[in-house]
Amino acid sequence: RSFVLQSRRSASSEPLWKLSPSEDPQPLRCHRELWTLLLQLTWESELRYCRQNWQQAELRLAKASEGLERLRRKQNSAIGVLRGAFNSAEMVGTFEMSIAEAK
Repeated sequence: RSFVLQSRRSASSEPLWKLSPSEDPQPLRCHRELWTLLLQLTWESELRYCRQNWQQAELRLAKASEGLERLRRKQNSAIGVLRGAFNSAEMVGTFEMSIAEAK
């Protein structure tokens, strides 16, 4: 049996390929087309996955940067200086860790 390709993108629910007796006079060409199609579909799915992860990382980085900026503004205020003497190192460490994770 060999793979025989149907249309590139079928509007119906039929598969893009089907198993049938070797009717194609050029079975190697068919295999190349099938591999090309599979590689293209693999590339598209991996590209979508990478773009999605990239966007999520950018969002995490932006959120961590905003949190760090808010913390710095609080530390620069008058009350923030007094409060910062007690727990600022812990808070800065938390935001710096979230920035490092996002990168």
